[in-house]
Amino acid sequence: KSKIKYISCAQQVLSIIPDVSNEINTLNNMVAIGLSAKGDYTNALVYANKGLAYAKKVRDNHKVYQTYSTIGMINRHLGNLQESQKCYEKAIDIIEETSPKYTTALQVYINFGTLLEQLGQRKHINQAKELYEFALDELEFFLKNNKNERQYIILMATIMNSLGKIYNLLDKYAQ
Repeated sequence: KSKIKYISCAQQVLSIIPDVSNEINTLNNMVAIGLSAKGDYTNALVYANKGLAYAKKVRDNHKVYQTYSTIGMINRHLGNLQESQKCYEKAIDIIEETSPKYTTALQVYINFGTLLEQLGQRKHINQAKELYEFALDELEFFLKNNKNERQYIILMATIMNSLGKIYNLLDKYAQ
């Protein structure tokens, strides 16, 4: 119930704030994620695409790759796996071009790995493993400088869980 209220509030704010606000992308992305959590993927995609257009317009690479990741997630839920893969690949291209040092960049690798797991072919499983291992290496670098950051520890648990599932799929139980 609180998600519905939050989404409604964000939608109202979007209808009144000027098109020059820095928060256009953030609000559209948040509404898209909220609608997706409710299972309203079609409308979620509408908001995510609005956010993407704005992020591109203001050339905010951080928000562009985040929004591509959101669109990839929504497409994965819709069963549009090829479109989802394209979105994650675009997000990763931007990350690799700009080398951001945000945990949100690592989340893109995790989300893409989840899609590749869902595709299920051996080559996709191996690609997912590589993405998770890369994310883990990057996260270990972050942790050296930020040992007590809760967000890093939660992300570490997510990556380790994902790697465990991959090793299970690859019959590498000892790892």
